[in-house]
Amino acid sequence: MRHRLTLPALLVLLLLGQACESKEFMSAKRWVQDGDLEQAEEYFVLALEAEPENAEILFLLARDVYAPQERWAEMVETLDKALSINPEHEIQGGTIEAWDMMIRQNMWTDVYRRGADLYNEILEEIGTAGPNEEQIVGLRRVIEHFLTALEILPSESATYQPLIFTYRQLGDKQGEAKAIADALERNPEHGVILMMAGQNAFTDKRPRESLRYLERASKVMPENLELLQFMTGIYMELDSAEGALATLERARRNSPQSADVFFNIGAIYTNVANDALTRGQDNYRAAIQESPPLQANVKKALQYFEDAQEAYLEALYFMDNVLALTPDDEAADEAIREIRDRKRRLDALRMAVEGLLE
Repeated sequence: MRHRLTLPALLVLLLLGQACESKEFMSAKRWVQDGDLEQAEEYFVLALEAEPENAEILFLLARDVYAPQERWAEMVETLDKALSINPEHEIQGGTIEAWDMMIRQNMWTDVYRRGADLYNEILEEIGTAGPNEEQIVGLRRVIEHFLTALEILPSESATYQPLIFTYRQLGDKQGEAKAIADALERNPEHGVILMMAGQNAFTDKRPRESLRYLERASKVMPENLELLQFMTGIYMELDSAEGALATLERARRNSPQSADVFFNIGAIYTNVANDALTRGQDNYRAAIQESPPLQANVKKALQYFEDAQEAYLEALYFMDNVLALTPDDEAADEAIREIRDRKRRLDALRMAVEGLLE
């Protein structure tokens, strides 16, 4: 036989469902509706004593009491407790886990925007001399906003980049280093943060460590021309023309019409050629100081001159490409004239050295 629920039976079930809630919990929700958050908090706490395993009480305490009052630390702690008890508990058509992320995202957006708006406002006022006392106070408030945003939603990596820039405006290297370390701990392959870490390592005279960060960043951001050119400069400082050229070749593949890339490649080949020319001249002088000339030094000189000739030709090729893209580039035009002058001297030296060969 089929049994139908009569209206009185339904009312009994509804009453039984309400009876599962403590009086304190029901009172807390009424106080929220009345807008008295102080009383609501008091009764939510009492409700937790009566129902310590009820995740909904914790969730509503966080959402309806702590969040409106911007008591962020308490909100986060209470949401975490609710999640640890029962993330799948259904509230108003969604789970605590789903509502938790929505609340945190909304609160993060609000706090982050406050920090970003204040930062932009101060940045427009800062002169070339750096922030004044009032602006320093403002930047400290910006940092508080960003740190609060991280407290609300630690997984949101977008917070770290402006936080690091704010520390830089303040010249707070310790704060900046910690923010970078925290960011990379959460997201080890964040390209922009890796680039910033590399910049700091280079500023602190740790070029090899800088390159390790920048190489990782370039894998994440292979088309970032600024990054590749910065790496090129470090390789040159380390006297690694090979590393610099390899890096610029990557840049050329990504930006085949970049006059800057062509110019930098040409400049590096020019440096390589000049170095080979100098070494060849040194061996040539050493050879002719002996009678008869030392053949070992003669052969070394000739090899260096051949290396210089090849590098100058490469340099001319890339500088010509610069002029093809930007015909009015005076620096490239001057570089071409200097390269041709050096090649003429090199040709004369090569002939002299070849005359010393037995």
